[in-house]
Amino acid sequence: MLPARALSTVIDLIRIAFFGYAIKLVWQFIQIIGDERMTTIKFQKGFVYYAVLLGFVLMFARSIQIAVENWRRGYSILERPGAFDGTEG
Repeated sequence: MLPARALSTVIDLIRIAFFGYAIKLVWQFIQIIGDERMTTIKFQKGFVYYAVLLGFVLMFARSIQIAVENWRRGYSILERPGAFDGTEG
């Protein structure tokens, strides 16, 4: 069994890897269908998926930021939730 600190770090790394992989998949999807038009409105699908890509990039950056903060602080919300909601004295 992993200690709580190691498990929290593993969860941070899994979250970063997930968003990184999602960025890769959305980018590949844009390359395949980005020039196609939508069926209901005359608008390229690529513009919608670029917004999705931007969202994943922002979530990826935020997950890295949270992982760095957790590492510097020495604990995460998973280990000490009271430190984040004001119930820990």
